[in-house]
Amino acid sequence: MVIENLKCNKGILELGGIRYLLIRPDTIVGFQKAVERELGRERCAQLMAEGGRVGGSRSSGKYKEQGYSGEELIHYMCEVGTGLGWGIFRLLQFDRQRRNFVLEVANSAFASAYGECDHPVCHLIRGVIEGLGSSIFQREAVCTETQCSAKGDRVCRFEVRAKEEGTRDEYC
Repeated sequence: MVIENLKCNKGILELGGIRYLLIRPDTIVGFQKAVERELGRERCAQLMAEGGRVGGSRSSGKYKEQGYSGEELIHYMCEVGTGLGWGIFRLLQFDRQRRNFVLEVANSAFASAYGECDHPVCHLIRGVIEGLGSSIFQREAVCTETQCSAKGDRVCRFEVRAKEEGTRDEYC
C-alpha cells in the first residue's frame, strides 16, 4: 500500500503530502559511524535520535490530523516504515492508560548496514518512534531500544513510555 501511494513529481517524492527521500541505509550508517568517531557513541545516539524525533513528530502529527486514533496511528506508521524499507515493524503492545507501547522491527535496515556490534544502533528508528509516542500521548515520550539485531538479537525492540509531567529523563 505504501509504495503504490508514493508520488514523485519534479524530484519530490511524497506520501500523504509528506516529503520523503530514498537513500541507502549504508549512507546513513556511514554518517552515523563518522559522527561516532568525532563525538562519541553516546552523543551520536542522541543526535541521530533527535533527527528521528523531528521526522516522527511531524509525520505522526500530519497523519493524526487525518483522524487516526493512537493505536491506528501506530499501525499506520508501522506500515509506512515497513513500506519504505526500514524493516518489518510490528506493534506488540499498546496501553493508552499507562501511556506506553512496544514495537519490534525485524530486518532493520540500520542494524543490517551497521554490522555486528555490542550496542543498539537503530537511533533514527528510536527517534521516530519517540516522536510518534509524543504525538499520541501529547507529552514528551522516551523510547529505549532494548534489543538490536546488530547485537545478535532476533529483532530490534523498542519500548516507549510517556514521561510524567515534571520529570526529567536522559535519552538512552
